[in-house]
Amino acid sequence: MFDIIGQIAVFKKGQYSKKQAIDFILKNYSKSVKSIFFESSKTYSKFRLKKYMWVWGEKSTETIHKENKLFFKLDLNKVFFSPRLAYERLRVAQQVKKNENVLVLFAGVGPFPITISKYSKAKKIIAIELNNSAYKFFLENIKLNRCSNIEAIRADVKKILNSKKFCNWADRILMPHPYGDTKYLKLAIKCLKNEGIIHYYDFAKTKNWSQTVFNKIKKQLPKNCTLKVLYSKIVRDIGPNLLNVVFDLKIKKLK
Repeated sequence: MFDIIGQIAVFKKGQYSKKQAIDFILKNYSKSVKSIFFESSKTYSKFRLKKYMWVWGEKSTETIHKENKLFFKLDLNKVFFSPRLAYERLRVAQQVKKNENVLVLFAGVGPFPITISKYSKAKKIIAIELNNSAYKFFLENIKLNRCSNIEAIRADVKKILNSKKFCNWADRILMPHPYGDTKYLKLAIKCLKNEGIIHYYDFAKTKNWSQTVFNKIKKQLPKNCTLKVLYSKIVRDIGPNLLNVVFDLKIKKLK
């Protein structure tokens, strides 16, 4: 298993020898890949980072990734970015209706908000990210893709949600949670208008993943809200017997 992020090929540790990885890339991606790295650590820190070992080509971990005709500048050593979410980002963007207010939590270098900005007619997109490096790349990527309706905020998601600054503001909320920290739904609902959509991302073991995540959602749902699952699916495999999944939720607040 490997990913191509910009002009960098990233291989899981232990899957290929250095020679095998180099031979494979030179045979199949010689025109588009300029460097090869092996993952050399598990995910660490609240920013979902990994360490990488240089194998071949240019030694820089900074690159510009192209996806859905958009461009995302990033540094593998400083930010989290998964190219496997490209289809998911476009899927969500194409659901956004004209003049919606959209709140994006854990925005990273901006792939979700920027894709929404360019593939919908959203009125306003507020996107929150705590990692300073990701936030700086996010601001660059807003300019790079010429987006005019995004406000990027560097802050802790929990503090923003607790501040009531965006109370009853959003028509739609995206929650691409970091692994192991998926308890923000109740707070996020406060930012939703009386009726709206939440794209809720979570993690679960392969067996009974749908029921497991749905039970977590129900436990976080305030008593004055009704819930309808519009859609659910596996977004990607992230490890042995571990999945990243999404639930599209229609939430209605009762008076």
